[in-house]
Amino acid sequence: MKHSLELLHRIGVNGNIGSQDSGRARLDPMIRTTIRPKIILFVDAEPFIQRARRIIFEALGYCVLTAASGEEAFTLLHSNDVDAVVLEYRIAGIDGEETAQRIRITNPAVPIVLCSSHLAVPPSASKIVDAVVDKARVHALLVLLERLVDQRPMIALQALRRVV
Repeated sequence: MKHSLELLHRIGVNGNIGSQDSGRARLDPMIRTTIRPKIILFVDAEPFIQRARRIIFEALGYCVLTAASGEEAFTLLHSNDVDAVVLEYRIAGIDGEETAQRIRITNPAVPIVLCSSHLAVPPSASKIVDAVVDKARVHALLVLLERLVDQRPMIALQALRRVV
């Protein structure tokens, strides 16, 4: 996590990283080919937020997918092995709560973070997701995603045990 925070501080206004290499770039080429970057799906109707999230999280080594609606998110989830979903509560079409419910049905092991600038997130929405974070708290979101993505194999195993 310390490396991620240092990298986050080296990101300039234009999103470029300084001359230092990321930790992944220093790995042996054989190891680099076997590590799949973690894929995060950001669902937000605001293009500026999508672009900012892409710049920050790709600089930290994540693969970033973006969707402007719940329907678009389902299409991306169907065609990609997503490690986590960050979902805005107020999105076009179906809202964040219903989107989270549908994701839970089709992808129960995928961590979902509800990321909203609205203070009044219904308790029913909070119960469906793994966490709720203020949209402006990027550092808190980063720390949370690192923890959730690292726990994903355990979550998948627990979901599998419930099915069997």
